[in-house]
Amino acid sequence: MISRLYDIISPLQESTGLDISVHSLGGDVLATTVTEEITYTLNVDREALSRGTVICDRKQNITCFSIKIRCDMFIGVITGANNASRNYAHFWSKLIETSFENASPTRNVTDEFRALLTGGADSGLPARMKTRYNITDKPLFVLTLHTASKNNAALENYCRELASSEDIVIPVSSGIIAYLKSCGDGEDYRSASEFAHMMADNIAEELSIDVSIGVGGISRSIGQLPPYYSQATIAARIGKILEPKSKVYSYKDYLIMRMLEELPRENKQTILDLSLDKPALELFEDSEMTDTAEQFMINSLNISETARIMFLHRNTLLYRLDKIEKITGLNIRRFSDAVTFRTLSILYKLVHNTERK
Repeated sequence: MISRLYDIISPLQESTGLDISVHSLGGDVLATTVTEEITYTLNVDREALSRGTVICDRKQNITCFSIKIRCDMFIGVITGANNASRNYAHFWSKLIETSFENASPTRNVTDEFRALLTGGADSGLPARMKTRYNITDKPLFVLTLHTASKNNAALENYCRELASSEDIVIPVSSGIIAYLKSCGDGEDYRSASEFAHMMADNIAEELSIDVSIGVGGISRSIGQLPPYYSQATIAARIGKILEPKSKVYSYKDYLIMRMLEELPRENKQTILDLSLDKPALELFEDSEMTDTAEQFMINSLNISETARIMFLHRNTLLYRLDKIEKITGLNIRRFSDAVTFRTLSILYKLVHNTERK
């Protein structure tokens, strides 16, 4: 389906010069002609779109419209927010829908898993899938593999070769593959994280593909998959902001980050303004100091272990910790101050990452 979508929208972009993207209802990019990272946010009225309303977002300079394919709805986005883009939206919506109607109407298990994971399915789909494909419920780790590459073929082939007969591999969009890993009842999310680290290391070594992996929880039935898929994608997205050097991001490690992300931006900024003066704010721009603090907290406030991992002399590490305390007033050798520093660091990154976008 994804390749079919791209085959349809690519000539439209070539003939008009307007980029077009197709998203799931959950916001995932399924196909796009945009060559750079997409920065807009789909803050649109889904119900209005379902009625055929075309929505121009002049602030983000995009036009949104609905695409209905085989009982599922998708969101089309065109660059531009004027009468011309509105007219194109009306026309392209019908053109894309008609192109799929004229194609083979069959729908396979991959399409239905994709619709289930991304929120583009009705509540009765899990039951129908169980009957149609003889699926039995079993525990599954939900992992998502994210890559900037638009060609998922090599990564998808690697996942399928690695998968056991009970694992499920779903190419969700042009940059995301869901890997549903069968697991035992006694396993927990640490097992999933270990498996994800193994995957990330092997992919880097064998395929030379830069990939990040989100780790969600364990789904006990296919009907439970959507929230765990969402967990994994959120973990990867937030993790890339806060720890860009990492490759694996577990949702349980980012619960506090998720809660802080949901605060209004002005509230985040107010907390930073009240807690940090100008020298302290400048410290958070110093990657050497913040990396040192992060490693120190990752290593459970252990000075010797942090110095060893960072290849630092113990006195150099102590000097940096003293400098952090002098500038921020927080002695991160104490657990309570470390928690405060970590929270402020997260807020700072969330605020300033949004500004840069």
